[in-house]
Amino acid sequence: MMDNAGRLADGMRRPGMYGIATVEHAMMFVGGFDAATEFTFLEGFGKWLAAKGAGGENQTWMSLVPRMIDRHPGESGRGDVDDESLSLFFGLVSDFLDERRKMWADPAPGKFFPRFEPRGS
Repeated sequence: MMDNAGRLADGMRRPGMYGIATVEHAMMFVGGFDAATEFTFLEGFGKWLAAKGAGGENQTWMSLVPRMIDRHPGESGRGDVDDESLSLFFGLVSDFLDERRKMWADPAPGKFFPRFEPRGS
């Protein structure tokens, strides 16, 4: 049986196996992981995207992601987001998780995220 991290990595590596064909599908897939973890999985993602130039911190990460991705119609002309855009989105998620893991392990003044403390402690 695959754990959450393994399932997410598999979905990022083989999106078609999970029915992911667009960035919107990918955002729903990743958003499901966030919901399943009581919204701790992507905690700070919106602030991180805003700091990277996506827009204001008062917007949801789902509204900021499209600003970080160069969207263009696929070759089919249907307006589907191509594989490169999916890779860019999954790259953003991976980069965020890597940076957050480092910051939480060794928080420094002025960083965007506080040291992680489990909820309820």
